[in-house]
Amino acid sequence: MNRNRFALLPGLALALAGGAFAQGDDCSTASTLTGTGAFSYDTTGFTTSGFQVGSCGSFNLYNDGFFQWTAPAAGDYVFDTFGTSYDTMMMISLGTGCGATCVGFNDDFGSLQSQVTVLGLTASQQVLIQLGSYNSATSGPGALNVNTYVDPCSGVPDDGFEDNDTCATATVLAAGTYTGLHTVAGDSDFYSVTIPTAMVLNWTVTLDSNDVDYDIWDATCSTLIGTAYYSFAYTNTTGAPETLTIEAYNWTGATLNCSDYDIDVSFTPDPCASAPDDAFEDNDTCGTPTVLAAGAYPGLAVIGTDYDYFQVTIPAGNILTWGETFDSNDTTYDVYDGGCGTLLLVDQLFGFDYNNTTGAPLNLIVQAYQYPGAAQLCSNYDIDVSFTPDPCAAGVDDSFEENDDCSTAAPISDGTYTTLFASKSDPDHYSFCVADGDTVTVDMFFSQALADMDGFLWDASDVNCGTGFGSTELAYGFSATDNENFSWTNLTGGDVNCVLEVNVYPFSAGDCNNYDLAITGAGGCGGGSVGTTFCDPMNPNSTGASTHLAGNFGTGVGSDLHLEATSGPPTQFGYFLIGTAPSDPGIVVSQGRLCLAVSGGNVFGRYNVPGGSLNSVGLFDAGGVLQNLVSTSTVGSGFDVPSTVPISGSPTITAGSTWHFQLWHRENAGASNFSNGLSVTF
Repeated sequence: MNRNRFALLPGLALALAGGAFAQGDDCSTASTLTGTGAFSYDTTGFTTSGFQVGSCGSFNLYNDGFFQWTAPAAGDYVFDTFGTSYDTMMMISLGTGCGATCVGFNDDFGSLQSQVTVLGLTASQQVLIQLGSYNSATSGPGALNVNTYVDPCSGVPDDGFEDNDTCATATVLAAGTYTGLHTVAGDSDFYSVTIPTAMVLNWTVTLDSNDVDYDIWDATCSTLIGTAYYSFAYTNTTGAPETLTIEAYNWTGATLNCSDYDIDVSFTPDPCASAPDDAFEDNDTCGTPTVLAAGAYPGLAVIGTDYDYFQVTIPAGNILTWGETFDSNDTTYDVYDGGCGTLLLVDQLFGFDYNNTTGAPLNLIVQAYQYPGAAQLCSNYDIDVSFTPDPCAAGVDDSFEENDDCSTAAPISDGTYTTLFASKSDPDHYSFCVADGDTVTVDMFFSQALADMDGFLWDASDVNCGTGFGSTELAYGFSATDNENFSWTNLTGGDVNCVLEVNVYPFSAGDCNNYDLAITGAGGCGGGSVGTTFCDPMNPNSTGASTHLAGNFGTGVGSDLHLEATSGPPTQFGYFLIGTAPSDPGIVVSQGRLCLAVSGGNVFGRYNVPGGSLNSVGLFDAGGVLQNLVSTSTVGSGFDVPSTVPISGSPTITAGSTWHFQLWHRENAGASNFSNGLSVTF
């Protein structure tokens, strides 16, 4: 479990040598320590001082001891506890005794031992070393190593393309593989690449020893087109050869001041340049729409600004379901009235529903177009058009009835439940258990235009259960907009049996409504959510909240682990990552932090492999729950983790092994972010 709170430089650890030495149990009684090398110590019976808790981002060091060390000469030094058998913590402060000021704290550096590097010490400068354990029940003998730090970037030769340090001296690259490249902080590498007409540049990073980022400029470096943190692709749509300048540089927040990297440059035809149109052309304007009845329509295509228009007629008292069954890229839909004078729905992804409440047949125009921010400028898509009676008009109830009060609440667990029904006279109730320490999140999806719906979470033993807003409910969603989202964290010290009440607001204009329900964090009693979080909370996403990752066992599929991602940005896509080790606070990437380790032999993989169980691609719904788009979830949302791991060699998850997970997702305006991390032992 990684609980690192300090960005560190790697140091050189020596083997344990020498005898045990005395150490003080308090900052005012620090024992003297001189020289460099390996030392042994023992904190058996030591108390917890509480010295400088919260300083340098630290938390409590249990059973800690203190040592006053004097720098033997000016220079850089690294302090570590490698060789200690238990989980250590370390704080390094400049000065003497209790007046020293913290300059570095570390819990886990790659494993359970600690390391802090301090640069620029002067000869005879005083340093207070504070050593302890992560667990209050742990103390005992340990190893302390103090050594001169040698910068691994110092004296490293540059690559054969130097000096390509400016836009004017950029190295011209053709298609091919380029290895042994090297960049140093403050010394960027510039490359010039000319993309043939109607081709895609594929810039593939095959090695990155530290953290290289890439700025994509026009030919003269006067316009920044974008920034890439890994591999990227760029499509030339100019109609002529296009020259770009790629600046490779060491990220300023990286662990080291230099990076080795290899790249592969290739060009592939733009699939949109010669993409065939579909048989419904030319339905390019509102005046030339294709009339669709109920049915399936495969093999459709939109290319650039060549939009598709369709006309549908919704019978009186029916709901149109425009279902997208395939989308090769990113097709989006706008819905207009019959003459395209009024825009009724905008930017609908993956389909939509529209309820005809006019009392007569209703003509609509649906415009299909390529989302401007998509990776490619064309899409193939299939749709399914269907009409169903409005349940409020037909009085159709759902399969959970009769669950009209708390005593008849229908049991449910984590998952997504669709096509549910409630009315003013017929509320719904659902029961589940929330384990101690777990957070249950409720998402209700419905159209406010039909009727306003609310949700209330109750302790099942509460005498007020089922009485609606304003008494002793645990949490509620009570807005006057589409959908409701709310959560509750169980801090009672024990499992709590809960009831979710769903009703139609008594003063709503509509009397009833259909809704979908998504639950995460329920049904965990007798085990609860699994794993330990790190990098928690993650940097806020575009909603202002942090994307949250949680897991539980019991799918019976693959590894038996199911992951759920909540509080994400609606309409943005994402997929899960797995790594061999955590890294906290991680590496800043776009708006978030990658918290899976990429150094010390550690690697991570992406669950975005098409066509099988290694694909976890999903889309955040209106309530911020990641809905699985590739049929690799037994509950519709999240992801059922398979046994095979998508990294080199295809290792498998075995009993007793520990793996580390995170979710990457897109943000607004092309940015990206992550969830917190989750370490799970199987």
